[in-house]
Amino acid sequence: MNQLLLLCLLLATAYAATIDNDSFRPIIEKVNSIKTTWKADPNFPSDITVSSIKRLLGLKKSVHKLPPKQDNDIPNTPIPEEFDARKQWPECPTISQIADQSNCGSCWAVAAATAFSDRLCIASKGKLTTPLSAEELLSCCDSCGDGCNGGYISAAWDYFAEEGIATGGAYNSSVGCQPYPLPSCEHHTEGSLPACSSLPEYDTPRCEKKCTNSQYK
Repeated sequence: MNQLLLLCLLLATAYAATIDNDSFRPIIEKVNSIKTTWKADPNFPSDITVSSIKRLLGLKKSVHKLPPKQDNDIPNTPIPEEFDARKQWPECPTISQIADQSNCGSCWAVAAATAFSDRLCIASKGKLTTPLSAEELLSCCDSCGDGCNGGYISAAWDYFAEEGIATGGAYNSSVGCQPYPLPSCEHHTEGSLPACSSLPEYDTPRCEKKCTNSQYK
């Protein structure tokens, strides 16, 4: 019994521990000494806990069997000096938009929905520009994983193909059928939004079979 109590205390201490930014200092100094085009700096404030960061790491390792990799013989072609998808497809506004997962381990759903939104717009030559709903994917895809506690991005793409997906923009945007239901927050910067660590650890929203945006027609 005493051993079990000690183990519980150790686990609680580990999850309540804060990030030690000083331990990353040698890496940061090494990167910055190269004097490249960007500057390294600590990602998170010193008072954020390890558990808060792990909460945001929602992508699970895929359990789906992937097809064998095929080696394609690609001829040598000139590579441009730079490539910016925003400039290549200016008719697709979702490419330049950065989605916010809030204090929920839904990065897998947000990433899949935004990536598919971009590809759908490109394939339609700018005719389909409304973002697809990360809320539906997060809440309704039973085979995708555990919602706000993480999911499988490969299963998300299967869901698109088998079930389809509603439209839905960012939180409080009134864009699409099912906009994202959780509020945006500051993940590791100071800004006008509340810090993510100050928000509750959200449960997975309930799956809705109808539009949640009353303004959507």
